[in-house]
Amino acid sequence: MVNHRNMYAFTLIELVVVIIILGMLAVVALPRYYNYATSARVKVVEANMATFKSAVMQAHTVWGVSGRGEKVLLSNNRSVIIYDNNAGDSSYGWPIASEANPQTCQSLWENLAGDFPANWASTGTAISTSTASCDYFFDGYSTCGFNYESNSGTVELIGSLLSVECS
Repeated sequence: MVNHRNMYAFTLIELVVVIIILGMLAVVALPRYYNYATSARVKVVEANMATFKSAVMQAHTVWGVSGRGEKVLLSNNRSVIIYDNNAGDSSYGWPIASEANPQTCQSLWENLAGDFPANWASTGTAISTSTASCDYFFDGYSTCGFNYESNSGTVELIGSLLSVECS
């Protein structure tokens, strides 16, 4: 025969209190986790934008130093097509396309900055007679990315990268 006086168990009230405490912790922790994930996406966009912007500036500098030609060979042994109107105007000399595949913004990225990152997409036309306009988006978020305009060499955020835009 079993002696019931020596057995211990949790009462229903104790179990309910523990469940309520766990629920309160979840209410506090889940929004913080969500904010960290959104913040991480913003940082990925900012880092990739800085990499691309630096590569654009390098191509422009090489173009200016090397006598301003139609093509520039970069330090990664890849070449990009540069728009040069031969007028000596410093507003020109920004990359408009990759030599390997002049039609895509993705190949422009690859020739300027290396491998196109996973989970990114690009839209736009990489080459026309004188300009390129490329939008680069992170992980399918159409407002979470940056834009490149070759007529001025600008690399700018799309939107303001508020947490709501990258969530």
